Amino acid sequence: MNVMITGAANGIGSDLARVFFQKSNAILHLVDIDAEGLHELQAELQENRVVTYQQDLSDINGLPKLIQNFMKNANSLDVLINNAGIMFLQSLATTPWEKAEKLLVLDLHVPLRLMQLSIPLMKNGGGHIINVSSMAGVTPITGSAFYSAAKAGLSIASEIVRNELKDDSIHVTTVYPGPIATNLESEVRRQIENNLSSQILPTGNSKELAELIFKAYETKDRTLVYPGAYSLFKDFPLATFFFAEHFSPKTKK
Repeated sequence: MNVMITGAANGIGSDLARVFFQKSNAILHLVDIDAEGLHELQAELQENRVVTYQQDLSDINGLPKLIQNFMKNANSLDVLINNAGIMFLQSLATTPWEKAEKLLVLDLHVPLRLMQLSIPLMKNGGGHIINVSSMAGVTPITGSAFYSAAKAGLSIASEIVRNELKDDSIHVTTVYPGPIATNLESEVRRQIENNLSSQILPTGNSKELAELIFKAYETKDRTLVYPGAYSLFKDFPLATFFFAEHFSPKTKK
């Protein structure tokens, strides 16, 4: 079994690599711009089951080459995990377009393009696509216009692709994490005011999330929301909008 994980050098991605390594016989194909992080993870795991690809995913025209390089090491793709992404909190009006565009490319265009390129590699034997979206895609968080737009787009596209591929034995799981204790989350917290809502909102653990994603892969679940408390936000959008309007953490001036 061949599993490709983007954004694999740290955070959720590296924990996903560890879980799939421990709980399956998969050959892991790990993609990240961070060559040092990839090397350290490969050394931690068994090198004969780990292939690394240093890739700047923001260069979307380089993705076909990534798949070509992958095919030199494998004859099929069984699992694609679109995990790579960036996040920042800043008002739409003050965000430089170049900064916004990079986020939109990494968080939306790249996973869509990788799905396009990967589906033909799965059609013969089936496969599984796991898209790591965000609760920000269903919650109007102040300062996250670009990030939320990207994740909302990925979420609905993921659901559509699931329906499109249901007769091809290709399963699609959409993951909706809330805040997860990673370097990315820590950086985002530094950008918001320390008010009550920022203190009480549940924060998840990347290792636990990785375990739950593997379980969702095994059971072919349609969606996964983590931490579980955020299911209320996803299932009751009007309440979500009210909470976000009145209690959403504010970005620092």
